[in-house]
Amino acid sequence: MMLFLAKRFLGQKNERSVRSQIMLISFLGLLFVSAFVIVALAILSGSQKVYRDAVLNFNAHILIFHQDGLYEHEVKSINAFLLENTQGFHASGYQYHEILVPTKLGLKPVIVKGIELAQKKEVYPLSWQEEKNFSGDGAYLGKELYRSLQARGETFSYINAKEGLSLKQSLRIAGQFESGYFDFDERFVLMDLALLRKTFSKAQQVEGLEIRLNHVEELDVVAEALWQKFGDDFEIQTWKELNHSLFEALKLDRTVVFSVSLLVVMIACLNFFGFLFLFFMERRREFLLLNRLGLSKQGLGRLLVFVGLSVGGASVGLGSVLGLAFVFYLHKVGIALDPTVYFVDRVPVFLEPIWIVAFVSGALLLCWLTAQLAGMVLLKDKKA
Repeated sequence: MMLFLAKRFLGQKNERSVRSQIMLISFLGLLFVSAFVIVALAILSGSQKVYRDAVLNFNAHILIFHQDGLYEHEVKSINAFLLENTQGFHASGYQYHEILVPTKLGLKPVIVKGIELAQKKEVYPLSWQEEKNFSGDGAYLGKELYRSLQARGETFSYINAKEGLSLKQSLRIAGQFESGYFDFDERFVLMDLALLRKTFSKAQQVEGLEIRLNHVEELDVVAEALWQKFGDDFEIQTWKELNHSLFEALKLDRTVVFSVSLLVVMIACLNFFGFLFLFFMERRREFLLLNRLGLSKQGLGRLLVFVGLSVGGASVGLGSVLGLAFVFYLHKVGIALDPTVYFVDRVPVFLEPIWIVAFVSGALLLCWLTAQLAGMVLLKDKKA
């Protein structure tokens, strides 16, 4: 019966009717708001995924270091302990050195990181690209740094600032790596530890040890075991501690954006209150007649709720479809960004079903609450 009555009232067309115009405004308003929120949530999730994945791929799960470095016997002791206390891991010692590289925009400070290249794909699950026909020792440049080189061939030039700006030297290019995060891809060069020591006369001890576990769920247990065994001798940090401020900021961003999105939807739902009010006022005689024929106030209230949910649900549903279509377009085609500002070269998108379901459920709940409130206000008159 409610479906029949709602269909009859909503189906009556009157282009001059204020009710029709308000209904159209309410419908389109919530439709575009829903589409906008879906796209905003997808872009936010995409940005967070890019930053999170880049950080976690470029930085290992556990970092063990000392200001005076780690000696070979200390590294062996840590590896032996891990073999007994984990289900599998990969580790790489590391050392840093800073150089200046001539690029198309001038001299750029670059961090050279020495790692154990034999473990590069296991400890650093980045996108690696080898140079054609390359053999021997060489360095891997970040993708953006590789693109910006002033002159490029089989080698790239650099200046070791400690030896004077006039002394230009070169390194062979073994390939490129890409983390997906512009800052890493522009500022880093990765090379083998032995080559780093040979090139820059670095000490034999490594500055620290990066460890990536085969089973990340072991992280807290393994980190605690390392603290108990080596905590008095070395500094130990997990990726959670190392990037705590970043992940807290990302979490706060999500909460704020989702809250603002629901607030925007709530404001859009106020249009429905006006629509339902005018809907009742224009059809007051018909509602009174239904009341005299036996439809109770509770029944009239349920009718208003049904009408509100019908219009609101349709607008939220179509708006969500429109938003998802635009997200698909962004994923397939994309919109270019300036990576020097946004740290990515295109708008990142990623759909998290739980956020979409939460938003749609919240929007429909607001429509229902708005319709309930309108029914309570309109039917408060005892003459109805």
